[in-house]
Amino acid sequence: MLSSASSASALWSACGIVALICAFATAVLCVTVWQLCGRVNVMQHGAVAIALIPISVFLGHVLCASYNALGETLQTFAKKNAQDLPQPLFYVIAAIRPLVAQVGLTDAMWMACLLFTAYSASRRRLQLPEMRERRRQEEAANTKGQKRLIFNSPPPLSRDMAATHTVDLYGGAMRISLPQTMIDVSDFRQVPDNQEVYTDADTGASVIVELLRRQTHVCNFEAGAFFYHDLAKDNGCAPESISQEETCTLPPSAFPLLATSAAPAAPADSCDFACLTTGLQRISKYTNEKGKENEVFVGLAVLRFTPPVSTEILVSVSCPTWLHPESSEARVVKRLLTEQERLQLLYTAVASLEVVEWGLFVPEEE
Repeated sequence: MLSSASSASALWSACGIVALICAFATAVLCVTVWQLCGRVNVMQHGAVAIALIPISVFLGHVLCASYNALGETLQTFAKKNAQDLPQPLFYVIAAIRPLVAQVGLTDAMWMACLLFTAYSASRRRLQLPEMRERRRQEEAANTKGQKRLIFNSPPPLSRDMAATHTVDLYGGAMRISLPQTMIDVSDFRQVPDNQEVYTDADTGASVIVELLRRQTHVCNFEAGAFFYHDLAKDNGCAPESISQEETCTLPPSAFPLLATSAAPAAPADSCDFACLTTGLQRISKYTNEKGKENEVFVGLAVLRFTPPVSTEILVSVSCPTWLHPESSEARVVKRLLTEQERLQLLYTAVASLEVVEWGLFVPEEE
């Protein structure tokens, strides 16, 4: 015969086992619902709930069987040790009734809980991502509208970017206004003849003006994406490393010195189409810095001209927005440009671009 203390310990142990089984069954249900809901779409919402009903029935039977088995064991134990058990404890054990008759009710409760859980999980894991995607698309559309407004009127000047000076390009055949902190890259390394490159070491920002032969196979609608991805390829940026890519058409007010040119060799409104593509690229400055790529804002303006001008002008602005701690630029760049400063630099470069000598361009062959 067991003592009262031993009997109480045995009872509490049995209750603990029942609690562990209940917790395990609940955890299995929650994990199953969570994982399945994360792998289906909204259209399969109802199918998920239906598929999980057998699981709830099984778990309900497991709980009932466990409860009944433990209850029967406790009652057998109480009968054999009735004299040693405290009277209140004996009455509690004697009051245990099997759940066989209540199995249907238990299953119904499990199913109701399951459907509610599946519905809640579906809303959080299925519907909310779609809402976020819809919100992202709306924000992207608003951003496009903001870009058009930006190039209708210049962004507000920041103190650090307000000081600009006029720079001669291609031996004086073209001109552009750039921040005074930018220096000519050709002063310390070789630059292709069809490019003019200026950079600011303190911010890592750079402006490139490039002249290309007209790409007749590329229509205006596709020009922005075509040249932007071509530039990304030159930067060593894979297509999957480009994010937040947006393209918009530029109004003539964005390039006033080209849209109203009175140069004798060029017809009025010589720049008949212009577009701007912006995005983020993960690129490294040097090829030996694999795995140390920086996140760089790249804005590319494509200016296409009316024949006989057979040249297309590309104006690109690159500004790091995040630097890898181990990259070479992280040891040089002192500060990153703000979004306002990046847009201002891009606006100023495009709006101030001017062709002085149209003889720079080779006439289009008839």
